[in-house]
Amino acid sequence: METVDRSPVPPALPGYEIQKRLGAGGTSTVWLARQLSLDRVVAIKILSPKLLEDPAAREQFQKEARAAARLSHPAIVGILDFGEHAGTLFYVMEYVAGTNLADWLAENQRMAHGQALKLAEILGGALDAVWRESSLIHCDIKPGNILLGSDGAVKLTDLGLARIAGSAATREPSASIEGTPTYIAPEQIEGLEPDCRSDIYSLGLTLYHLLTGNPPFEGRSLDEILDAQQTDYLPDPCDILPRLPVSYGWLLAKMTAKDPAKRPHAWTEVLKDIHQIKAGKSPLPPYPADDESTILLNPRHRPNARAHTINLSAATKKAITLSASQESFIGKQKRGSASRAAASRGGGFLRFLLFLVFFGGVLGALYYFVKDTPQFQSLLQGQPYSPGPPAPAPVVGEPGHPASATPAPAEMPPAAPPEEPASEPTPLSARTGTVTPGAWNHPGFIQAANLFNQALTAYQAHLQAPDAQDPALAMIIADAQYAALLFETIRPDAPAAVPVTRYANQCYQLVNDARRARLTREARKNQHALAPKTRHAALAPHPTPVPDADDAFAPRHMQFGYAWDTLPAPIDRPETPEFVLLLSTVAEPSPDTRAQAGLYIHGPLRWLMPFADACRVLSVQPEPRIPVEGAPFPYGGFFQHTFTAGRLGAVGPGQPPYPTLRLITDAEDRLVAVQLVDEKPAAPLQNSPLSFSPVSKIMDFVTGRAIPDKGDVRVAHRTLKGEGTLRVDTEAADFTEGPDGQPLFRSILLLPQAVANNLLYHLLGASD
Repeated sequence: METVDRSPVPPALPGYEIQKRLGAGGTSTVWLARQLSLDRVVAIKILSPKLLEDPAAREQFQKEARAAARLSHPAIVGILDFGEHAGTLFYVMEYVAGTNLADWLAENQRMAHGQALKLAEILGGALDAVWRESSLIHCDIKPGNILLGSDGAVKLTDLGLARIAGSAATREPSASIEGTPTYIAPEQIEGLEPDCRSDIYSLGLTLYHLLTGNPPFEGRSLDEILDAQQTDYLPDPCDILPRLPVSYGWLLAKMTAKDPAKRPHAWTEVLKDIHQIKAGKSPLPPYPADDESTILLNPRHRPNARAHTINLSAATKKAITLSASQESFIGKQKRGSASRAAASRGGGFLRFLLFLVFFGGVLGALYYFVKDTPQFQSLLQGQPYSPGPPAPAPVVGEPGHPASATPAPAEMPPAAPPEEPASEPTPLSARTGTVTPGAWNHPGFIQAANLFNQALTAYQAHLQAPDAQDPALAMIIADAQYAALLFETIRPDAPAAVPVTRYANQCYQLVNDARRARLTREARKNQHALAPKTRHAALAPHPTPVPDADDAFAPRHMQFGYAWDTLPAPIDRPETPEFVLLLSTVAEPSPDTRAQAGLYIHGPLRWLMPFADACRVLSVQPEPRIPVEGAPFPYGGFFQHTFTAGRLGAVGPGQPPYPTLRLITDAEDRLVAVQLVDEKPAAPLQNSPLSFSPVSKIMDFVTGRAIPDKGDVRVAHRTLKGEGTLRVDTEAADFTEGPDGQPLFRSILLLPQAVANNLLYHLLGASD
C-alpha cells in the first residue's frame, strides 16, 4: 500500500488557480481550483510520483486516462484535462458540489433500502456503460468515490485510476494491490487480472454498508481485512434488519461470491436482479451456496440448496384453524396427507420388503380358500379335472341347510364405493426434480412455506402446555411475520394455481393467535368481553362481492382479511387505548364495510382505488406490500406502501411539505387510507408547546413507533372531521433543551369515515 500524500503545499499548474485542498488518499491529492480560461470551478487530482516510476506503467496510465476521458455518462465525473508539468502528473475533473457517500454515512449511519437500491441501480448503469464502451474497470468502488451532489445527482469518481481489462500485465500478489481493502475483491488481493466482476463485488460490499450501516469487516487490521475478504464472511443483512426483504440478501450474496465465476458475469445481470427486486420479485437464479459468498445468509433467509421437497400439508386449505379460541389444529385429512407424504419419502428397500409381505399374504389367503376344492386337488395330483353334474340346491329347512337353524338375513344393498379422500398435492420429488402441479419450485416460496410450517409446529407444541410467558411465542411471531413478508414479496411472481395470498393470510392468523397467547388470562377475558368473536353479518364476505360496473352508485365493500373481527388487537399495547381515545370523538363503532365509490381521500387518490391505478397516478412502480404493524390495525388486514410524496406532500398554505407518502390498502390491494410523513421536520413546531402531552407514548399509529426513552419527548395528537373523511395529525418534539421544543416527527393520517368506524368496531366491538 502507498503512503498517503498529505502535502499541504498547493501545486503550481499553468492555467489553473489552486484554491484549497479537498482531500488526500493513498495514491493522490485532490485540490479545488479555478480554470482561468473558462472561468469555472474544477477539481484537480495530483497523482503520487511513485505510481509512475516505471515508464511502462506511466504509458499505460496515460492510455487508460484518455479512455476514461472519452466517456460521457451523467453518473460519472467527467475528466476535462490531462497533463504533466514540472514532474507533476495530473488530471482535471468536473467539480461536484455536495458530499461523498462516506461522509454521508458517517452522519446518517445507513440508507433506506429503497434509496440504496436506486443508488446501486444508477451506479450499475454507469459501470455497465463504461464496461461495454471501453472495457474499463474502476478497481476502487467505495463510498468515498461516490459523490452526492447538492442537486441530487449521484456521480462516480476516480475513474482516472481505472484499468482496461486484459491490457495490463498481471501483478504479483501483494506487490501492488489496487483498491480499498474494505471493499476489494478477492482476486484483486491475489494479484489476478480483474474484470467487471471485481467491480460487481466492490459495489455489493458498498451496498451492504449502505443497508446495514456497518463497514465490511469493521475493526480489523489491514492484514486481517485482506485475509477476511478471501476466507471470512459477513452476517446476513436480514438478521441485522429484520424488515429488509430477503431478496436484498440474495442480491448481495450473488454480487459478493468469492469466486468470480459464481458472480453475475456482466452488469446487465445485476441490473436485471435490481429490476426484479423493484418489481417485488426475487433475483434470478442461480444462487451461490452457503459457503461460496462473503454474505453468509441465514438458512431461513436463503433457498434450500440441498432438498427440493416441500411439505405444504400445514399450509394448504383448512390446514390450520386459527380462530378466537386458542385451539388450533391440523385437520385429520391433512395429518393423513402428511403421513402419506412422509411415507413416500421412505427408502426403496422398505417399500420392496412391504410388497413381499403383502404378496405372501395374498398367496396364503388364496391357498386357504382353494386347498379343499377338487380343482386344486386334481392340480396337485397331476390329473385333469372333470366337473360333475351340479348338486341340487338345498331346500330351506332341510338338514344341512344353514337356514334350517337360523333365519336368513335380509338381503343387504350393495356397499357404496368408498369416498375418495380429498386430493393433496404430492410434494416435489427430491430424486426426479419434477414440479408437482399445485406447488411451486421457487426458492422464496419453499423458504416461506418451511418457515411457516416450523412456526405452526412450534405453536401447536405451545398449545400442549399454554403459558403466556413462553419464550417460544416471540420466535413464532417473528417467523410467521417473516414468512408472510416472503409470501408478499414473491406474490407478483406466483402462478395462478399457487394461492400465495392465502398462505400469507394464514401467516397473519398465526401471528394474531400467538400475540393473543401472550396475554394473561385476565387480559384475554377482558378482550373477549369487548370484541366480537364471530364474523359479523354486515362484514363483506370473502371474496368481496363484485359491484355492478354500470351502476356508479352501487355499494362497494372493503375487505380487511380473514382475521378482521375475530382476532382483535392486543389490548396490552399502548397504541390501542391512545387510538381509541382519538377515534371515539369522531367515529362510531360499526361493522359495515360498505363504501361509497368516488370519495377522494387526498388529491387524486380515491377510496377503494386499485393500488395499481394509484401507482399510475403517482408515476411510481408498485412495490411489495408490507403489513401495517400498529396494534390498532389487525395484522394482515391493512398493508402499507411507501413512496416519495412529491406534489402530494403539500397540505396547505404556510405549512411545510411532507416528503413521504404512505398508501394504505386493504386485503384486496385497494386504497383505504393515506398517510403523509416527515421523519426529519424542520423547526418551528406546528402545534403550541402547551398541546404536547407527556402521557402519550405513540408517535406513529401505522408503524407502532413509540417515543424514544431518552430526552423529554412529548406528542401532540389532533383529530379533524371533514366531509366523509377524518384527519389525525401527530407531531412529536423533544423539549430537553427548552420550552420551545425541537420537532422530531410529523404525520397526517387521512381516513374515510367508514374505515374509522370499522377500526373502532375492531377495537371495542358493537356499540350496543
